[in-house]
Amino acid sequence: ATALHVNRRGDLWVALAGSARLVRRRFGSAPPQFEEVALPPTNVTAIAEGSNGKLWLGTDRGLLERKASGGVGPAKNGPTSEVTSLLVDAAERLWVGSEEGLWLVDGDRAQLLPDTPSVRGLALAPGVDVWV
Repeated sequence: ATALHVNRRGDLWVALAGSARLVRRRFGSAPPQFEEVALPPTNVTAIAEGSNGKLWLGTDRGLLERKASGGVGPAKNGPTSEVTSLLVDAAERLWVGSEEGLWLVDGDRAQLLPDTPSVRGLALAPGVDVWV
């Protein structure tokens, strides 16, 4: 696996190494349920999910989003270089660490924050502080 994410319902999302597939393991049902999602040819490096269930995928080629239809495609805005980390804050803004620096995606707006070097990791502190 190249990236893992557990959502609010306890489902596990797994990006499979060497494969353009994302797998969701749904817990709490018998027998276990699995869902596979086809991806564009890319390597997933990070996964994040908003409270509305929207799934964001950071890849070696930029940012992808899972559409309401269930398909996955390029995000409307954001980096097109390697994404290293993703974080959704309490305001539902997406913070994206990338080789280009730190991006903030807020609705349909995305901006590369000035004077930010390559970002390797993100964390959310109590309150609204994002640590880079």
